[in-house]
Amino acid sequence: MKKLLFILIVGSLFMRCATKTVNNTEASEPKEPIEQTEPVEPKKPIEPSEGAEGVMPEVPDVKMPEMPSITKPTEYTMKMNEEEFKGKNDGLELFDQNKDGIVYMRKECSECNPKYYTFMYGKLEAVTPFHGGLDKMKFDITPPSGSTDTN
Repeated sequence: MKKLLFILIVGSLFMRCATKTVNNTEASEPKEPIEQTEPVEPKKPIEPSEGAEGVMPEVPDVKMPEMPSITKPTEYTMKMNEEEFKGKNDGLELFDQNKDGIVYMRKECSECNPKYYTFMYGKLEAVTPFHGGLDKMKFDITPPSGSTDTN
């Protein structure tokens, strides 16, 4: 109880200091008058010499290649056959391939981030916003009898 009373007293002292008004009797204007001057025309910027340090050189306009405008979303289901996937979706780009798998990349629009469609042994196994490499991906898949497993 004593602590609470002490906190209230100290708090009221701070509040009194914070709300105390100050009577300012001095003028807030400068004591010496400011001389009036004529407006000055802005100076032209100094053109840097070639190779000047810290100066960005002029770069000609470079046209970025046009990305095809894909309006329909990618159609897929997990374990979908690779041929069926390619038949339903245009704008696919082969991104990575090895003996066991293949990765296609597709962007829904020019502003969209690409998605990576990973097929292992001909079936869609993963759809990711990044590509981690076919050799690093671990799937719980039994390879078909015709392929060799190196794991």
